[in-house]
Amino acid sequence: MAAGVGMPRKNFGFAPIKQKSDKLIFIFQEISMSVIALTVTEFSRGLSNFLNQVQYQGQTLDIQRGKKLVARVLPAGAADGFPIDRLDALLAKGPRLSTAERQAMAADVGAVRANLSTKDDPWDL
Repeated sequence: MAAGVGMPRKNFGFAPIKQKSDKLIFIFQEISMSVIALTVTEFSRGLSNFLNQVQYQGQTLDIQRGKKLVARVLPAGAADGFPIDRLDALLAKGPRLSTAERQAMAADVGAVRANLSTKDDPWDL
């Protein structure tokens, strides 16, 4: 393992410190938030182990190619939104559309689709 690679390094931040005067002041204090720097090769060879460290220990990983940071792996936050696999059950509980409402909705969707233009899509190369 290359010197310094795969070893935690410390980030620094500000933390409140209470003094005798009971005044709250901020001083520069080292706060240990370790980040492990790895090469892409090291990360790929120890993928399962490193992902376990992220998941169970809250570790953050910086993945480097050469001296350039190419990715950061950190614990995932809680998922937002509604699970798509439960959408059918949710819709089944909702109100039913009448035949006229379904036809009107189909016409509206058709009109929207007819107005869609993919010619100027910035994602197309």
